[in-house]
Amino acid sequence: MQFESALPIMVVRPSARIVDEPKVAAYMVLSSCSVSKERWDTSAVYTNKQEDSNGDDDDDDDENSNDYDDIHNHYYYGVVVSSSTSSSSRRKAPVSRSMTEAQRAVAAARQRAADLTSENIYGIGANVRCSLDGDSAVAPPNYEGTIGLELRGRSSIENEKKSYGVELWENTNGGDTYDFAAEEQGEDRQRRQSPWATTLGAADDDDNRRRVDRKESLLGMPKEADWVLYGPFLDRALIRTPVCYHLWRAAGHWGPRTRAVELFLQTPPSRGKLDTTTPIDEAAHYQGVYILLEKVKRDPDRLDVQKKVNASTPASDHGYILETPSEYPNRPLPFGTFTTPVSRIKWAPVYPKRNEYGQEQSTYIYDYIQDFERALFNRNFRHPTLGTDYTFYADLYSFADYVLHTELIRNVDGYIWSVFLHKNKAGAKTSDRGRLQLGPPWDMNMALANADYNYATSPQGWHYRFVTETRGRHVVGALRTDRMEGGKVGKWIARMLQDDRFLAGIKRRWRTLRRGPWANAALSKAVDDAAGPLRVRTRGSATARDTSASERNYMRWDIRFPENKPRVSVHVPLRPVGWEASWDNEVGKMKKYLLERAAWIDTQLI
Repeated sequence: MQFESALPIMVVRPSARIVDEPKVAAYMVLSSCSVSKERWDTSAVYTNKQEDSNGDDDDDDDENSNDYDDIHNHYYYGVVVSSSTSSSSRRKAPVSRSMTEAQRAVAAARQRAADLTSENIYGIGANVRCSLDGDSAVAPPNYEGTIGLELRGRSSIENEKKSYGVELWENTNGGDTYDFAAEEQGEDRQRRQSPWATTLGAADDDDNRRRVDRKESLLGMPKEADWVLYGPFLDRALIRTPVCYHLWRAAGHWGPRTRAVELFLQTPPSRGKLDTTTPIDEAAHYQGVYILLEKVKRDPDRLDVQKKVNASTPASDHGYILETPSEYPNRPLPFGTFTTPVSRIKWAPVYPKRNEYGQEQSTYIYDYIQDFERALFNRNFRHPTLGTDYTFYADLYSFADYVLHTELIRNVDGYIWSVFLHKNKAGAKTSDRGRLQLGPPWDMNMALANADYNYATSPQGWHYRFVTETRGRHVVGALRTDRMEGGKVGKWIARMLQDDRFLAGIKRRWRTLRRGPWANAALSKAVDDAAGPLRVRTRGSATARDTSASERNYMRWDIRFPENKPRVSVHVPLRPVGWEASWDNEVGKMKKYLLERAAWIDTQLI
């Protein structure tokens, strides 16, 4: 078989049917291609007195323009593409002459966080071809070896096109056999009994498994062992995840890097045997376009919170990552889940891992969030007194950007599901001072008007108010509300927006983003860059004509989705009513909505 693509080609050969085992060993070959390098770096430090392009001071803020920056001394960053690949020629963030030494430290920390070095953000360039000839990819592979493979997802696990968790492993017995009995221990046994106990995106408990993780760089992304192979199914445009993460990273935060690939998944001939010789057949094994992305976990190159050094490390001397878990009847919640006392939000620990998360850690993070909520919902919550001012506990920079990002893409799951919260050791990062931070976002396949419920197709209205006010009204009015009946994290946001300082900061931050990384040209380019490699026509063995990755994907997964096809649930239609059955139209309408949404927010915040 000969197969060419403008995307990297991934071939996975499981040793057993994935539905039969909680996790199976597999052999993976990931094609290696020449990739045009693009480097993301900090390009500007924005302050209250940021000079615009004509040299004039930006003095059009309201009279409270200094309030937000005075709270945390935050300096905001725009992120741009530089074609340079040498570290010496990369543009660095200019530092304001008026900055103090502490403020320069903030800028340096933010620059490090924003330095999301990677090779090609979305895929392979249009002038490059990856080939699959016979049994394996032509040219030396980017990765070849044993992996652990498992099904991932919540409701999406019912989709025909599956998503997978991927762990890179050291080869076991030469890479051709695997001891399945070892996988019956610990967390994997719990997964067999209840596969819903582990949530998509969370770092799993690695410590009861008899194998060794292998940290490797995949397609230019930093070395790690844990990855997610996401199969866009409800996302007819195929690119919502890459685009949404690009926008988050462009705002200066870490977010999972992504690579689009074309996947071949071979049916195993026999249980427990890794087959590396049976030829790949396009008609039988082709699975379409997938998104390889980084898993949310503690790592210097991912979510860089302070590591717990050993068992004696005090609970206050390391970082934490938490996630809002899915809640299903008769299904257990993840280990360590607790409920906040005021807002009744459930949080499950992602880091520290299970064997490092004891009573001391549970008590510390619970008490810290409890103190934050008590300060936030206190009658005098705006009073700037240490211990009673909620800003002592929350990093307003991340909260503001999380709100603006969620609203820009109108993520229907935002504020409720798949919300990550992290906290560093106080003093570990000068910029956050150990405060609570929201992000990164996750699970954005239904964003950007990809659902016809909860007013998701309307470019007008505040989504946080929809989820916060129990009657679910379509609110197109003021950003601020006095109603806080529900909405999980949305309830926090509703309360914070009653503070003039936070409200003024959000307005100023929106203006900053719209002048740079979220300007209309940047938004359009983000969509075009993500869609471009999927449009490139190459030769496929099963077709008489050249086809693109998007066309091949929908030869495998019918974009029309007839009405007799099963739905995920009555609340999640396969696609919004009125959207044409064409990939190009799906991309075009997604782009149109993104620009219309940004324009409406402009009318509210500028």
